[in-house]
Amino acid sequence: MNNNISIPQNIENQTSYKRKVSLSELLRSLMLAPSSAIVFIKNKKQKTIDEQLLERLQLAVTEVNACAVCSYAHTQMALKMGMNNDEISGFLTGDKSFVNPEESKAILFAQHYAETRGLPEQ
Repeated sequence: MNNNISIPQNIENQTSYKRKVSLSELLRSLMLAPSSAIVFIKNKKQKTIDEQLLERLQLAVTEVNACAVCSYAHTQMALKMGMNNDEISGFLTGDKSFVNPEESKAILFAQHYAETRGLPEQ
């Protein structure tokens, strides 16, 4: 592990979690993981969506799910991409001031998708 990366204190000290994942949700996510990985790899090659936007989407979803492991992993990835601690902390605490207006619909949809456990409303 690269010791030059600093994890924001509020993420490192996270001890409470917003929700629990049921066994059926875990199994569903594991079943969907291979196809999701293929889409991510394809995007990386074709650069369909900016990688920093993808990371901001993942940070926003992590805020909804409040998974400590995901918070840690996405924080490290975001830091490697050049995002600053304030922006990362903002996404992980729900501070919307770091959301770019042109990305707001995508981020809000990603959060809604996570909040509805993959069954978004119209």
